[in-house]
Amino acid sequence: MDEDGLPYLNDKEILAVATYVAWIKKYKEGLTTNNSGLIQIAQQLEIRWRQLADQARCPEELTQNDMDEIADVKSSWDRKVYGKSYFPLIK
Repeated sequence: MDEDGLPYLNDKEILAVATYVAWIKKYKEGLTTNNSGLIQIAQQLEIRWRQLADQARCPEELTQNDMDEIADVKSSWDRKVYGKSYFPLIK
């Protein structure tokens, strides 16, 4: 929450929301006016919105603890590897 009590949105989230609104608006305009140019612009905006939404899901900064967790998962030895058989030892 920010100082006004509203949800805090970072710059990446704001850009993704603005692109989503532009996509919906251009798509509706293209359908109502039957203009294929506007629909093509809307399709490009949809692709851009999907990219921005994926970027907005990632945190802006990674702490040392986050990097430690990522390294633990990446270097874990007890995980299945694609293309190799996996038989855990049962005692």
